[in-house]
Amino acid sequence: MKHPLHCTILCLLIGTSSKSQNPGSQTLDTMKTQSHLKGLKIALLHRKADARASEIPVLFIHGSSFPSSLSFGFPMDGYSWMDRLAQNGIESFALDFLGYGNSDRYPEMYRNHSSGKPVGRAIDVYKDIDSAVNLVLRETHAAKVNLVAHSWGGSVAMLYASKFPSRINKLVLYAPSIASHDTDNLKPVDTVYDEMTPEERVRLMNELTPQAFRPYLQPEMTTLWKKKWLLSDPIRKNAPHAGRVRFPAGPDQDIDDLIQGKAYYDPALITVPVLIVRGEWDTYPTNAAAGGLFSQLTNAPSKKYVVLEKGSHVIHLEKNRSILYREVLNFLYGDQR
Repeated sequence: MKHPLHCTILCLLIGTSSKSQNPGSQTLDTMKTQSHLKGLKIALLHRKADARASEIPVLFIHGSSFPSSLSFGFPMDGYSWMDRLAQNGIESFALDFLGYGNSDRYPEMYRNHSSGKPVGRAIDVYKDIDSAVNLVLRETHAAKVNLVAHSWGGSVAMLYASKFPSRINKLVLYAPSIASHDTDNLKPVDTVYDEMTPEERVRLMNELTPQAFRPYLQPEMTTLWKKKWLLSDPIRKNAPHAGRVRFPAGPDQDIDDLIQGKAYYDPALITVPVLIVRGEWDTYPTNAAAGGLFSQLTNAPSKKYVVLEKGSHVIHLEKNRSILYREVLNFLYGDQR
């Protein structure tokens, strides 16, 4: 966008909460339902509200490479994002797409060679958001959900919201993958899946923070998170790939398409209130890209764009995560709190 959207950077002081003030992490329930592929099931994490205060539940949508249990359901300082919602009287669910966490794996992911057509493309898996919404509405007897989506998952959520607006109350796009206009000729992704060690994944997330502020990830990310991510992969013991986590390569091709301006969603078709939120250190999306998306939401009845101080693309796993929680909570339920 030629003239980037100007927004106010939130400068919020975060107090240290005592243990009695924290909701405390609880074991999450796991539910399964049919995916868009016959015979394969997707899983949802579920966290009941400590004392229900809202009739509208939250459904979280994760990004690429790691599942919801390592994102929205991962406890740090004794509580997760889902725990924080529960403390505020909000029931929440978190989807694992096929190939992640507790969901089934694509049959192709069990092969020892990765060559082939990438699995887990947005144009296919947005249908699993609808399956998840069906389950959430059935379990809660609610009429709609509030959708909170991160990174590549934000692009899938925009596709879903453009097709099923009547099922969404509000949409939060946290660090969403956004179409740009790069003219580079990128080679098509020719692998079914990607692989990475937990050490590599955490190192890459740490490098999203400017050098002067590192490490800015929560301390649990260098210990417990690594162990849990490895354990989340049922294929981790397969030689010669032992110790590496395998996840779908479809998001790689989706992101390459977005970089080249090949969007699979149309922001003008989104007709629900939208919050775009990102950390000031995030370079994907940049401030200009997020502002461009904001301007393209021409049919959203209301919209808001917020930049959070001292945060990267994974601020929900960093020291400043509380300001993200608070901003999203205020957008979704401010009139009910």
